[in-house]
Amino acid sequence: MITEFIQYIEVERRYSSLTIKKYRRDVEFFAIHLNTTTTFDPTLVDSDDIKGWIMAQRAANLSPTSINSRLCSLRSYYKWLHRGGHITNDPTTNIKQLKTEKKLPSFITESQMHKLLNDLQVLLNGAPSEKRYDIFRDIVLILFIYTTGLRRAEVSNVKINDFEEEFTKLRVLGKGDKIRIIPILNAMQDNIKRLVRVLYSKNICNSHKNFLFLTQGGEKLSDCDIYTIVHSRLQSVGIQGKSSPHVLRHTFATHMMNGGADMRSIQELLGHSSLQTTQIYTHNSISELKKVYNSAHPRARKLN
Repeated sequence: MITEFIQYIEVERRYSSLTIKKYRRDVEFFAIHLNTTTTFDPTLVDSDDIKGWIMAQRAANLSPTSINSRLCSLRSYYKWLHRGGHITNDPTTNIKQLKTEKKLPSFITESQMHKLLNDLQVLLNGAPSEKRYDIFRDIVLILFIYTTGLRRAEVSNVKINDFEEEFTKLRVLGKGDKIRIIPILNAMQDNIKRLVRVLYSKNICNSHKNFLFLTQGGEKLSDCDIYTIVHSRLQSVGIQGKSSPHVLRHTFATHMMNGGADMRSIQELLGHSSLQTTQIYTHNSISELKKVYNSAHPRARKLN
């Protein structure tokens, strides 16, 4: 029944290919643990089997975060079995997630971001003509993620006709087929229009699908391409630590929070289904408030 479940999340839920691969891997891993890969019968599993699986992973020094992620896949599988009438009791119902250490998201400071964009512009100005499309596209790509907060897979699938009202708005199809509208900053509109002109003038956009971010040969940038571009560009200008599209997404949210945006607006822009997911960005807002407090409050100045 694993195959049927995978078909369900692929066809009906329309999960991304990476998510589908992960769910399949996690459920099959559980079957391997039970030594029943060839005759795996999920209807015979009880909560003790799942607890034993969790304990085995802990004994193998797997992190609580990784175990919880696998458990999430298994929960989805058994919920699907229960809804379909294949089982009467869901064995994952009373299984609690392991406690994890809350990690703050990595992000780029505003001064680092300013330097990054300046350095890339200098690189573009000094580049030979045959290299300019790639560098300009990379700059627009980094700016685009930083000013919209889109996920890597969402960026990969952006098409020119997804923009509305002269590139002032973008219609995004996010997780769970949820559509959200992202406003586009004026300066970003100009960059996108310029990129589109380059695509057509150099005959790069030879696909009828009209994806925005393309290779020099006119192929859509894949998730992997986008990661490689962002990682290499950020590393090349001295950004330390994590340097990925997701870091730019975190940077977008953190800078929005520090600039005074309310959490509900950030939740909507990021496409989070739960406000709890968005609350992690309050960490840096509190940090900024402390700076303001220490510089502005008379008592704080005296103590300092």
